[in-house]
Amino acid sequence: ISSLSRALKVTETLSILSLPCNLLDDSSVRILASGMQENYTLTSLDLSHNKIADRGVKALAKLLDDRSVLISLNLADNHVHADGGKYMGRALKLNSSLRSLNLR
Repeated sequence: ISSLSRALKVTETLSILSLPCNLLDDSSVRILASGMQENYTLTSLDLSHNKIADRGVKALAKLLDDRSVLISLNLADNHVHADGGKYMGRALKLNSSLRSLNLR
């Protein structure tokens, strides 16, 4: 994950990242999110079927600021509870790009 995070900091072409069923947890997602802070090419992120809980969602929610270009975020079949939903809700107040969010 650390290598992927470093690559996300510098890529200028990657638009879709799909990592379902990789046993990613909150720690992994926080590392991944750190690499995405200055990434303005990624439009679709699929982290479904992992072990992401509220802390990981909080890290992802921080990416959804007014500069975000993310259009689709799939977090289906993770361990997101009420706090994670609150983090996403707050982030969406600032975000104008996200069109699809799956927290099922």
